[in-house]
Amino acid sequence: MKRRGVLIGINGFGFYWRKTFIPYVANVEGKLEVVGAYNRSEKAIDLVQEDLGLRRDQCYTDLRQMLEETRPDFVMIIV
Repeated sequence: MKRRGVLIGINGFGFYWRKTFIPYVANVEGKLEVVGAYNRSEKAIDLVQEDLGLRRDQCYTDLRQMLEETRPDFVMIIV
């Protein structure tokens, strides 16, 4: 069963996660669906859209809004 997850902290070390771990689990294992990403930086949001194929409406600069709208099964906090 796929789990719906969101990412918090997609910049810095999040670069490694969004380039390696998340695509592997989502595509190869088929266990993860990324339904949202949060970062304060609009530039980081542009990068995560490109790296993970997220739509603009799945990327947030407001954490509370993301959690309310996406209703994830889990949150990945990457620092």
